[in-house]
Amino acid sequence: MNYDAGSFREGKRVCKEFVQRGLGLDVDPSTPLVICVTRLVPQKGVHLIRRALVHTCRDLGGQFVLLGTGHADGEFKGLLSGEGEGGEFGPASTRARIMLLYSEDLSHQLYGAADAVIVPSLFEPCGELLLGWLVVGGGGGGRREEGRERERRETSCLLTFLFSKKYK
Repeated sequence: MNYDAGSFREGKRVCKEFVQRGLGLDVDPSTPLVICVTRLVPQKGVHLIRRALVHTCRDLGGQFVLLGTGHADGEFKGLLSGEGEGGEFGPASTRARIMLLYSEDLSHQLYGAADAVIVPSLFEPCGELLLGWLVVGGGGGGRREEGRERERRETSCLLTFLFSKKYK
């Protein structure tokens, strides 16, 4: 379902329910749905993705969907098989879905349904996804300069919060 500013509330609700139901997650419009669609390579901060997944589901009571593949996907294979973290993120989970694959169609559905999107990177800016999004991050790579430049050009649609502490 496509939606715009005029049909945002209903469109988002329909997309979120479709994704929750289709992926076997608990269907609940009030549960935050966080997604990550990415290449699973070290430069993306795979450890940060895993931490976000665990924190979102375990500590915040939200749902997390990971869609991606890459040579650093071993970090998630144990979670996917039900090993590690007490098995709570395996195939029977109603809070998390880990899909070590790429599907452009599914990625579009996830973006349409998500309440929050994480786009981690240890040293590269995340390009076109910055347009119209709230950006929170460190000053690595071109992030600080890119964020400020985009704020100058598009102040009505982007807020940038940068921090200097490095998280591991």
